[in-house]
Amino acid sequence: MILSFRYLYSVLNLLKKLNINTSKCYFFGLIMIAIALPLSKFLISLSQIILLITWISDGSIKDKIASFFNNKLAVLFASVFLMHLLGLLYTSDFEYGIEDLKKKIPLLLIPLIFSRVKPLNVEKFHVILLFFVASVLLSSLISFYIITTSFGKELVEIRDAFIFVSHIRLSLMISFSSFISFYFFHSKIFPRFKLLFFITGIWFLFFLLKAELLTGIIVFLIVLAFLFYRMLCNLKNSESRFLAFSAFFGFIFLVSGYFIFEIVSFINSNNQQKIQDLYATSRGEMYIHDTTNTELENGNYIWHNIAPNEVRNAWALHSKIPIDSKDLKGNDIYVTLIRYLTSKGVRKDADGLNALTSKDIKLIENGIVNNDFHENFNFRNRVRNVIWEIDQYNKGYNFNGHSVTMRFEFWKAAVGIISKNIFFGVGTGDVKSAYQKEYQILDSPLSSKWRLRSHNQFLAIAVAFGFIGLSFFLFSLVYPFTLFENRKNYFYFIFFIISVSSMINEDTLETQVGVTFFAFFNSFLIFLRPYEIPENKIEIPLDVVP
Repeated sequence: MILSFRYLYSVLNLLKKLNINTSKCYFFGLIMIAIALPLSKFLISLSQIILLITWISDGSIKDKIASFFNNKLAVLFASVFLMHLLGLLYTSDFEYGIEDLKKKIPLLLIPLIFSRVKPLNVEKFHVILLFFVASVLLSSLISFYIITTSFGKELVEIRDAFIFVSHIRLSLMISFSSFISFYFFHSKIFPRFKLLFFITGIWFLFFLLKAELLTGIIVFLIVLAFLFYRMLCNLKNSESRFLAFSAFFGFIFLVSGYFIFEIVSFINSNNQQKIQDLYATSRGEMYIHDTTNTELENGNYIWHNIAPNEVRNAWALHSKIPIDSKDLKGNDIYVTLIRYLTSKGVRKDADGLNALTSKDIKLIENGIVNNDFHENFNFRNRVRNVIWEIDQYNKGYNFNGHSVTMRFEFWKAAVGIISKNIFFGVGTGDVKSAYQKEYQILDSPLSSKWRLRSHNQFLAIAVAFGFIGLSFFLFSLVYPFTLFENRKNYFYFIFFIISVSSMINEDTLETQVGVTFFAFFNSFLIFLRPYEIPENKIEIPLDVVP
């Protein structure tokens, strides 16, 4: 700690001796953090250190503190960090609480610094956004290369293709970047690059689908629905409003219709038993039929028509992975094999297994449980798998490792904790231990590996700080948005919808990347945006301004 302060002091002295322009240092720090968000956790930290050093070296600390307290929104944003700090007063696991506070430092640091920085001019404001979009584009291209090359074919989970930041955090940035790209395409800011912005926006949408980034896709659709609605409210011509309303509800109908179609297809498939139960295989082994288990795969009973000895012997001839071990996704390969054979509509015996191709064997080894999922990283497969997860959960079968249905158990545990600590929660440091105790009370079917936190930011806040803390957190989110100038701020409007939507199924502020993404743009788009936009340079879409 002492060495860190000495290093900071030496850097400050160096800046003074070199007489470096602090405004340029601020701008450099902003560019760095915009680049770092989708590419480097290390650079995220370094960029904030640069901004902090510049802030300290730029004039009187006393004046800066005064400026901060005179900025009500900056104080409101930073108060979320203060709430976490106060949560240490009634916590027992102080070590865990300190670690959590370290993650939340951007909630304090960025509003503190930005409250002092003057708003950027239009060019610099757009340059920051362009660097962010370019960095997100680069991150997505690298992940796409990993998915599609020979190296990528060995991927077991799509998340393995995201080597810089979490696929969920990046999906939020991709969704945000797509709207930024389409904004620049629609505007007259960079007329020579309009086509490039359009292609970039389309690429982001394609990548969300290709990489099965369900959170990013849902968030994108939510924002699009809000933009449609906002546009409708601004239309005065009755005929135009009618056409716009028709398009809006048509869009809702198509999206809803697709998901309904997949659900109906799943139900119809499960109502069509394709193969009959038989007594013995062609080689004489008796089939096993578990009539108490009604699990289905493509309409066939998974645990019927199984000749276990033939399956074991035949599998050993086709794969080096032992039948009693795990597939590359960490699940029992025997279960994966049985489900895969069932999905093909064949009996689970030597004949059925010997009919598998080398590609089938590879898919089974990689943890693919359904023949229809032969194309890795396909959005439709992701949707169908989610429907299957929910069906399994409703029937009471094992849901460990299923990302969607495990959330139901996370939320159940969170609600249980909140009900016992309704006003002030358990404190900043006791969140982890509270979850473990609650899972034991619930006798949760989740294995210890999967007994995680809520994956819902609102529940996470309520667990730690109760309904009083949750009420304050909601106020800190909603109040800045209700201000007239922020509701007219196109980029802030998009960012606000993305952030709030993501918090429903993710604890967005519980990771370094997530909390920095939120803290940076929540302050940048309010405190540093230009006051005025030259009318001769920009065509404002949807009656909003950046």
